[in-house]
Amino acid sequence: MTNHDLEKLLGLSSPPIAIGLLDEIPEGVARWEGGAACAVAPFALARKQPALSFCRKGNRTFSGMPVEEMYLSIPGEDRARLVVARDEADEANRAMGDRYTQRRSLFPILN
Repeated sequence: MTNHDLEKLLGLSSPPIAIGLLDEIPEGVARWEGGAACAVAPFALARKQPALSFCRKGNRTFSGMPVEEMYLSIPGEDRARLVVARDEADEANRAMGDRYTQRRSLFPILN
């Protein structure tokens, strides 16, 4: 998934930037050579752009943050659009929920 895919998925006004990657940067995501994961919020605010931090080992060690989680900092002006995108996704999931539940019965291995 690229930073432009995340922009579209989250309904953001600009693509997020990956910060503090563990080993390799994902394809298509811009690299930031900044400091610790906690710098993600000021970085996002200064750039007026959403930013992701996959967190380095030190942050994970002292914060207890599991490896499958990351920080996402979204400037306030993008918050309303994110909420709308989330609400639209929730509504689509609710609308399709019954259909998916009914279709699941067609696959005995899932029951």
